[in-house]
Amino acid sequence: MTAKESINTHITTNDLITTLKNMNVANIHDIEYMALYDGSKTLDALTKLTMMPLDRLHYKPKELNRMIKKFLQ
Repeated sequence: MTAKESINTHITTNDLITTLKNMNVANIHDIEYMALYDGSKTLDALTKLTMMPLDRLHYKPKELNRMIKKFLQ
């Protein structure tokens, strides 16, 4: 099964680039990060492929940093 089949959607390279560029977060008094982006079918596909909870509104700094480190390894 291909990645496309496993998420049952078609996402273009341009969709991915646009979504990743728009995935900004705001630091709220060093207590949490708040997502400044909206959900989309591209974000849903990224969430499924990476197994990372990218579709949440709030992230604790340690959780977000841990997710980023894990992804980069």
